[in-house]
Amino acid sequence: MSGREIGIYLALRKKWRAVVVAGLVVVLCNVIAGAMIGFDDLLFYYSSVGPKASVVYQGDAWNLSVYSMGWKLLGGFYSPLASFFSTPPPVSSLAPFAPYAAMSFTLLLTVASLYFALRSRTFDAAFGILVCASILVNPVAWSHYFTWLLIPIVVAGRALYELKFPRFELRMALLCFLILIYSWGFVLRFPHSMAQLTVEPMLLNLLGALPYLPTFGVFVLMMILVRIDRRSVDRLGS
Repeated sequence: MSGREIGIYLALRKKWRAVVVAGLVVVLCNVIAGAMIGFDDLLFYYSSVGPKASVVYQGDAWNLSVYSMGWKLLGGFYSPLASFFSTPPPVSSLAPFAPYAAMSFTLLLTVASLYFALRSRTFDAAFGILVCASILVNPVAWSHYFTWLLIPIVVAGRALYELKFPRFELRMALLCFLILIYSWGFVLRFPHSMAQLTVEPMLLNLLGALPYLPTFGVFVLMMILVRIDRRSVDRLGS
């Protein structure tokens, strides 16, 4: 999971001690890793392995990042490691614009999450929003990345309890819970099921939006955090 958004938020809030400590942790971890595996191998990982992995998985059906969403929207589905399921670009003339769509989706989510985090009155809500965004703005977001949602879920649950479970936010929370709990089985089976269908490529690409249910669940969780932060502030001010 990327922590860039959290680092930017802390810097904009001028929480320099947290920024410095976080930076020292990153440096120390890399020094330890370099001492164990060799600094040449560590440099090779950052300069070659990481970028190549993002290219390999950018069209993978199990990649749930918004970067991948933008790529597959115009470029179609394809992964060398799951070649049994692939679709051509829905509109071949737009395929060259797939990288720009992927970067635009990523930038849009990054800016939106920072905007709402900076407007949040409580640090917990801001941190929860940025954790959600950090999962999705990576070039690759696998299902196990979503375990980090435990942090914003706890933040949201505590705030809902303190607000005595307001009806609308509670319904949103239940929707989010159902999506995040029950969509994974569908996501895991989807590519294998779609590979057996003989339908138009355009329809396959439209159906390809269905595995993004967990991603939609993360968006709902971010909305919950924004709303309960506002309600908490109104409650304290009243």
